Amino acid sequence: MTKKYIILCLSFFLILLIGNSAFAEEPNEIVVKEIGSNYILGTYLGEDTISVFSGEYLLGQGKAVNNTLKINFSQQISGNSKLTLKAESTGVTTDTVYTPAVLNKIEDKRKVVSGQTVPGATITASANGKGLSLKRFNKADGTFEFKPSPLLKYKSTVKVVALIDGIKNVGSAQVIASAAPSKPKVNTVTNKTNYISGYAEPYSEVNIMIGKSRYTVRAYSTGYFKRYLPNKKPLSAGTVVSVYATADRYKSKSGIVTVKVADKIPPAAPRVNKKPISRL
Repeated sequence: MTKKYIILCLSFFLILLIGNSAFAEEPNEIVVKEIGSNYILGTYLGEDTISVFSGEYLLGQGKAVNNTLKINFSQQISGNSKLTLKAESTGVTTDTVYTPAVLNKIEDKRKVVSGQTVPGATITASANGKGLSLKRFNKADGTFEFKPSPLLKYKSTVKVVALIDGIKNVGSAQVIASAAPSKPKVNTVTNKTNYISGYAEPYSEVNIMIGKSRYTVRAYSTGYFKRYLPNKKPLSAGTVVSVYATADRYKSKSGIVTVKVADKIPPAAPRVNKKPISRL
């Protein structure tokens, strides 16, 4: 067997091997990385057009740029929507389900993000792009709660990401306004007491107006507040005192409670002059 013949056989074998590999090569896979209510992100190595369907409805189409795929939807989808991604030329398909966390109402009073996701998922949250700290997560039932944050102001946008089987399921919500603080309850003020006290929303700032002067005090966790008067000097009977509470939220001011200082000091006993005894 000549050397030339051996080389020719090897070349023919390599051609067959390469040819068979090319025919056996699987079409490019569509990999989903992230799903939001109005978009989907992923990767695709081909140049094919990718269509996204919800049932028979076409949500959107797009092509991968530098192997990165982003398709915006023509309408928002709800949680648990089943999606099918299809490469138009090759017919390759990928099925997925949009599974965002179910969020409880987020109010600017409590300033807490909580809800439920799929057990075993990884959960993260942010407000206006800044991360929130997780307080608790129950892996058994998927319930979670993040620590209260001053970032959760009225109309702030909250983004919650549930990582499930390597796919980020992104949900969002806006912080809503809680009701304004209730009117404080003010204890009786007399011209013998040297402080103003009562109850207001816990941790609210209690504002006390006496004439044009304003004095403030922070309510305790129980709601109780007490503010000594200047120089601990009681007010005169009949003085009008106005009290209201403010809190760090959109509807920040309570109604105003007005009280009058009661007179508890009895009048001085009258003095009777002794009449001289007349002598006849």
